[in-house]
Amino acid sequence: MENWGLITGRTSAFLLDPKKSDLAAKKRVATVTSHECAHLWFGDLVTMAWWDNLWLNEGFATLMGEVIIIDKVFPEWKVDSEFIDVHLARALDLDAVRSSHPIEVPVPDANQINRKLSSALHTVEMFTYAPIFDALSYSKAGSVLRMLSNYVGEETFLRGVSIYLSKHLYGNSVTKDLWKGIGEASGLDIPKMLDNWILKIGYPVVTVKESSDSITVRQDRFLSTGDPTDKENETIWQIPLNVKTADASGKVSTDRSIVLSEREATIPLDTSKPFKLNAQTTGVYRVAYTPERLKKIGEEAAKEKSVFSLEDRMGLVSDALILAKAGISQTSAALDLIKSLKNEKEYLVWSAIDSQLGKLTKILWEQPEEVRDDFNTFRRSLMRPLVDKLGYEYSPDDSADTIQLRTLAIAAAAGAKDP
Repeated sequence: MENWGLITGRTSAFLLDPKKSDLAAKKRVATVTSHECAHLWFGDLVTMAWWDNLWLNEGFATLMGEVIIIDKVFPEWKVDSEFIDVHLARALDLDAVRSSHPIEVPVPDANQINRKLSSALHTVEMFTYAPIFDALSYSKAGSVLRMLSNYVGEETFLRGVSIYLSKHLYGNSVTKDLWKGIGEASGLDIPKMLDNWILKIGYPVVTVKESSDSITVRQDRFLSTGDPTDKENETIWQIPLNVKTADASGKVSTDRSIVLSEREATIPLDTSKPFKLNAQTTGVYRVAYTPERLKKIGEEAAKEKSVFSLEDRMGLVSDALILAKAGISQTSAALDLIKSLKNEKEYLVWSAIDSQLGKLTKILWEQPEEVRDDFNTFRRSLMRPLVDKLGYEYSPDDSADTIQLRTLAIAAAAGAKDP
């Protein structure tokens, strides 16, 4: 818990044995400490005017404390990429249900604020209004800020944040104050772009259809049940599409200027070359491709020197399986994508695969036993080769990636009933 001049917390969040503690414990201590230190600026130096602006504290502490700062100290941890698997995934899961709420919600009575907050990353005692201390105030808020930072550029974003902090030093602030600071730094209409991300419930799925020289994109609210009503589907978000393309020579470029600001739009694009929306998976939305396009993307993603980055592959895996679970995309196409990545080397991609396959496992309980057995066979076919390759023994010379991948592979293979 951050306080002015004093940070308090459980010993497990601050202390570890460097010889016995695993990497996960080290990450937890580092991120909790950095998150709470970030609150000295976002919470103490400048304080939210009221609880409905809680996200100004927690969203910033999540992004600054657990990504931007930690990445400077421990670049080998790949925390910006891990953010996708930890915070973005948590936010998208919670915000895909009808019982979700906007990031900014009214808190009419301070006397209602009293409970214990527990999150996957840290546990602290706080006076809390139950509906707002959740993955939306922390993870979705941090994800929206990360999306904005990517859109305007990190340097411009941080300059805008500095303007915001300077103007409200030792005082209180509301959402529009942050927008003014970043708007001053970027010259953009930030409220126009961001208000619906903060004030409206949910997030969109962008459906992609294509011709030889263009793509047509459409946005609709995404629900995990795949069935939003017309009333639930009224919001139009300003979506930075971040279109990644590659030319004939393999040169990669990303157009960050394209913003989907209406229900549907057509964008000129040579679809004979590789392309992908939501480059680096910085956007707070999902993308649904046709089975044919997803197969082409999977084939490119599986290449040794793919034009699709680690972050791209993580997002592809998550979107494909979640959209299949919601009935929006074909499950067979999603599983084919996973099979195409069987030679993947990055731990974080495998973490995304294991996490999403685990979610599919939970909905198979009512299927016949042979279906569940076949699915476990599929999971074992992915994980057993990793265990055979990495073995069971850990070495002081192992990289952070190798340590985490070995642990994940062993646990996943056991979970799939590998003998």
